[in-house]
Amino acid sequence: MTRIQYNPDAIIVIKSTIPVGFTDSVRAKYHCDNIIYRG
Repeated sequence: MTRIQYNPDAIIVIKSTIPVGFTDSVRAKYHCDNIIYRG
């Protein structure tokens, strides 16, 4: 079970050096707009 399945309203913040477009691809993969990048 993923966090998105457990709590679909949770906000997931990605804080690291990631490739351009990674956040958008993860949003699309999990059908979730609550994933944000904060550098």
